[in-house]
Amino acid sequence: MYLPLIVVRGLSRSNRVRYLAYTQAAGEADLDLGALVEATPDIAASLEHEQRAADPAHEEQRVREWADRYDLVGHRLVRQRSGLLRVVLPRSSFGANGALPLHQLGSFVVRGNGFFQPWCDDARLRQQALLGRLRSLLGARSRLDTGRVWPRIEQVARQLDVGEVDVGTLRALAVRSGETVLVAQLDELARASSGP
Repeated sequence: MYLPLIVVRGLSRSNRVRYLAYTQAAGEADLDLGALVEATPDIAASLEHEQRAADPAHEEQRVREWADRYDLVGHRLVRQRSGLLRVVLPRSSFGANGALPLHQLGSFVVRGNGFFQPWCDDARLRQQALLGRLRSLLGARSRLDTGRVWPRIEQVARQLDVGEVDVGTLRALAVRSGETVLVAQLDELARASSGP
């Protein structure tokens, strides 16, 4: 039996190349498979060759086609230092009246063998997107496993570039947005984190 594997190349904060390996077995990166990819020279060399062979102009053309298909006007492409391509869109592109749902802000869109990130420079909108992801993350759980939930929350906060977050910060955002159910869930998370 074969299990499809998606490998994402990234840079750590110390500029070291890292590989995140994803399978259908879990929604999170498989740390063991990622370590295997990094420790196997043949695999790493093959991935590096594919990275060098990628044509940035072709990748950008795919992104423009995606934006045209959703009629996203006013966008611009920005290449991050890490190599990540962002499609920076106005605030009006996201949400109930926009072409894209809010949960797509800061997520990743795969096209061919490349991917990009729909983005908005509006920090308040990214905070709203964070609250939406928190609702999804916390709402489906009957019992909170803080050891698994909190790292995921921190990952989403980094992905949306909203700065360092803690339960108090998130709770204040939820209160300001009138998210009473989310406030209660964050209170439960705080109690679970503090232990008996």
